[in-house]
Amino acid sequence: MKESIKNIIFDFDLTIADTFDVGIKVLRKVCAENGIDIGDDNKLKEFRNMTNREIVKELDIPIWKVPHLLKIHEETMFNEIGQSKFIKGMRELIDDLKENYNLYILTSNSKVNVLKFFEANNYIHPFKSIYSERNLFGKHKELSKLIKEEELKKRRNYLYR
Repeated sequence: MKESIKNIIFDFDLTIADTFDVGIKVLRKVCAENGIDIGDDNKLKEFRNMTNREIVKELDIPIWKVPHLLKIHEETMFNEIGQSKFIKGMRELIDDLKENYNLYILTSNSKVNVLKFFEANNYIHPFKSIYSERNLFGKHKELSKLIKEEELKKRRNYLYR
């Protein structure tokens, strides 16, 4: 007999929180301070549908610079994330789901930034755990860790979105 889904894993940026505009503002600042040309607004709008790896490639950022830029981006994002709002309908969806499901967050943003977002939006979050993977290209490893630590795999009753 197939077990029903009881656990839902959410991404944070652009799934729960609309961090796109703030993320672009921070990206502009970090790139300007590090001599990286990110182009005009039209080019930046394309980033919404791109992966982190694709953005790094598009901006022609040497891979060895990524950890340093990521650290600066994360620190700068902390000062700006309070300006972000929930994706339309997500706050209500999360409130509906929290009664019947275990909710988790898996993000490449920092846990501190996620918590600051909830605080800035006057929201007491119902998430059982928040998992943060700081490696822009390694979220799959953190997903495996979450599944193992929360013992989701042996029950195979989770959904990742």
